[in-house]
Parts: sequence; structure tokens; C-alpha cells
Amino acid sequence: GRVALARALAAEGRQDEAVALARRTWLEDHLGAGLEKIVLDNFGDKLTPAHHRLRAERYLFAGNGEAALRNAARVSKDYVALAKVRLASAKAKGPIAQKQIEAVPAALKKDISFAFLQAQQARRSGKAADAAKALADIPRDPALLGDGDGWWTERRLVARKLLDEGDAKDAYAVVSGHGAEDAAERIDAEWHAGWIALRFEKDAERAAKHFAEAAKIAETPISVARAAYWQGRAADALDKAEAAQAFYARAAEHPVAYYGQLARARLGLNDLPVRRTIAAPLAHLPGFKAAMLLYDIEAPDLAGQMLIDLSQRLHDTAALEAIADMARQRADAKTLLTIGKIALQRGFPLDEAAFPTFGVPEFPTVGDPMERAIVHAIARQESAFDPAAVSHAGALGLMQMMPATARETARRAQLPFELERLTRDPLYSAQMGAAHLNDLLGDWRGSYILTFAAYNAGSGNVKKWITAYGDPRLPEVDAVDWVERIPFTETRNYVQRVMENLQVYRQRLNQCTAYMIDQDLKRGGKRE
Repeated sequence: GRVALARALAAEGRQDEAVALARRTWLEDHLGAGLEKIVLDNFGDKLTPAHHRLRAERYLFAGNGEAALRNAARVSKDYVALAKVRLASAKAKGPIAQKQIEAVPAALKKDISFAFLQAQQARRSGKAADAAKALADIPRDPALLGDGDGWWTERRLVARKLLDEGDAKDAYAVVSGHGAEDAAERIDAEWHAGWIALRFEKDAERAAKHFAEAAKIAETPISVARAAYWQGRAADALDKAEAAQAFYARAAEHPVAYYGQLARARLGLNDLPVRRTIAAPLAHLPGFKAAMLLYDIEAPDLAGQMLIDLSQRLHDTAALEAIADMARQRADAKTLLTIGKIALQRGFPLDEAAFPTFGVPEFPTVGDPMERAIVHAIARQESAFDPAAVSHAGALGLMQMMPATARETARRAQLPFELERLTRDPLYSAQMGAAHLNDLLGDWRGSYILTFAAYNAGSGNVKKWITAYGDPRLPEVDAVDWVERIPFTETRNYVQRVMENLQVYRQRLNQCTAYMIDQDLKRGGKRE
């Protein structure tokens, strides 16, 4: 694409445009060795060692050793040596041997790539303060960093370690110096800076600026609600009640998002409106007709993909509702959910589509009755209602159970254990998942936060987090902050998504117009 265009521009004599595009392509695009050679043959004299270094840095952060070393060799032998140590560190789970660090040529020990290595090494060695020092003088300009998002990930990890050690001041300095590039990463970085300033440094003025910056970038319902809710919290801390109410109202416009629900609770709104519109006739659309035929010949995966493709291209709410209706009529919960999610991300009000109610079959209860809304909330997040789902970690089926967990659950529930049924029989998967949830709810004395976190990350980790951050069931522990302090990004997001799902499914399955997110966050008996 861009390589061919750059060559065409050069052939037309538009050399400046060609060189600019070639450089941009070199810095931004993934190119195999063959395409790299074409760029070098045509524009190699216009690319400097600095360009090659930035390209190598992107591959170092991506963990692509072959491409990183290929480009590092275009910089210098010393830089190749540094790149090899960076790659060794990236592959290691803990700190690498000090002798490997010492092998980096002295000339490159002032390079920012070496500073990253030092920060990563210090954090993994349990020396967060040393990691912060290594990051202190790093520039924020992504053009100098190579991969601003990769640097932000390390900054976030270091800052959270510093918070665990009670050093909020340095934690704030680490996150506020970010150079994140991607919109989602920039929002996350600004939110972290605001949260630390507000909740740990007690500096609401400074926090408000960071939350406002996040709000400028936010576009999706989840990110808009998150930024606006915390703008409200900062305004509350500044005794700006009217402004706080306005921010909460903005967040509350997204009632199916976690922070939108928390904002509605702050406003005293106990309803949860779930939106659905009237579908438009779409029989004239070729893709629509093809999807109908594919469903008719029992090719639901192909039909679903065709509808999903349409959902990304249509620009009319009624038309989007029509393709959602087809998935609904064909009982294709997986496709309906995807269409609903895409529509919400694009700003269309297809709440009902995003929360299908037929993705979990009716199943016989084992042990205490399990609220159907909880099982739906978990299945939506775990497998997106794909009964045959298999995760990279080996979790299986609708409820994404690990084989060992399923085996133990079957033993405790006195159910037969049949591994292949987890991905072939959604009823069996739902029954096993519900039984496991029952076990966890018992273990955690009814706490939803702890149960959902344990379902995702294991009870061993949850015990560590209670020791580190307190017990969210206790009145003196802020449950919203507790969830945000979960150190695993995946689990932190998981708990929030399942909690928001639960509120919506209560409304959809039980026709319960009131929701109880505040109570759900604090639910559970005290530890004995």
C-alpha cells in the first residue's frame, strides 16, 4: 500500500512527498524483510540511523526479536548488543542476570532504551523507587520514545508498585510524565494521574485537570462515563456541587457502563433505561439477503460475520436494529452481542442488542439457587456467548472454565465430569459455571467483587489483594477504589464489566427497573 504509493510519487517527480511517506511508513508500519528491502533500495539514503533505531524500538516493545535485531544492525553494533539484552529482559518473567546488564556497551548506558531496561529490571527486583529514578528524566515525546504506549505500560506498573509501598508522590510523577500515543492509552494515563492526585495526594485541583484531559479524548461509552464520573468526584472534593452534578449527569447518559451506573447512583437515579429502536426494512441490502440464506443453510458463523460486517458500515440506527433483529430471530446470541457492542461503540443506542437474554440455556440448579443475571453477566464477559470458545490459557466453553477447576467443581457438586461437554453442551457449561460461582460466593461470604475477581484471577490472588488493600466488604474500605487497585489490568476491567452486566441483566431478565450497584459493590459478610 504505502510503499507502492511512495514509489509512485517518486516516479512522478514528487520527491518530497515520496520521502515523507517512506519515512512515515518506516516508522509506523510492520513490513517484512522483503518490503523493508524495497524501501531501502528506493529510499535508503533518506533514512538515518535515528529512523532505524525508532523502528527497532517498536519491534523491541512488540517482542519481535528477528525484526528488532534486523533493524538494530542498521544502527550500530553497540545498539545490537543493547537490543539483545532488551529482548532477553522481555522474555524473562523476572529480573535478568546483572552480568547481562553490564554487557551493554558503555556508550549506550545513557540511551533512553537502556533507561527502560533499568526501570524494568528495578521493578522486577522489587525496587520501585529505583525504577522511578530511571524514568524520571525520560522525554515525553513519542517521536523520541519509539513506542510511547510501551513506555506507558511500564510507567503504570511502576506507579502501582509505588502506591503499594505508600509512595503516592513518586507514583504521580511517574504517571504524569507519560508519553502514551494511542487514545485508549492516553485516557488511561491521564485517568491514573488524576486518580492518584485525588485519592492519594488529596489534590483535587490537579486531579480535575487530568480527568478533563481524559474527557477530551474519550469517545466510547465506557471511557466517557469513567472520565465524567471522576470529574464529578474531583468537583465534589472541591465543594463545587453544581459542577459535580453536571459531570455525574454526563456520565449517567451511559447507563449500561459501570461508571455511568455509579454516577446514576450518586444522582439518586435508581432506574436503568435499556434502549431499543424500531427496525427498518433491509431486504434490499445484498449482505442482508446473503445472511438470511446462510442462516437457512445452517451456516450461522458465516451469516453472523456478514451481519457484523454490515454493522460496521451502516450509519442508521433503524438499519442497525434490523440486522440485530435478524440475529435475534435466529437465536444467534454471539452475533447479536457483537452487533450491539459495535453499535454502542459507534454511538448508536442498541443497548438491548448488546445484552442478549437467550445466550445461556435454562439449566438445573446445583446447590443454592444462582441468580440468572449473574450467570448471564459472567458468560457475556467470558465467552461472548460462544459455547465453543477456547481461550489461549485453555479455558473452555460458555463459562470459560479451566479443566482442573471444572473437574473439582464436578466433584464438589456431585456432577459427572465430561471435558468435551464444556465446549459442546452449553447447558452443561452453564450448570458447571453456576456451581463454581456458588462455591466462590460461599468462599467469599457473598461478596460479588471478590467472587468475580476470583473467577477471573483465582482465589489465591484475591487473598493477596485483601491483605494489600483491605477487605472491600468492610465499611471503612472504599469499594470503588479497591476495584481500581486490582493490579491485573485484565481482572480490574473484568470486575467492572461483569458488575455493569449484572445491573443490565437484572433489568432485562427480572424486569427489575431499579438497580443496586452501590449495594452490590459492598455486598458480603465480614471475615470471621
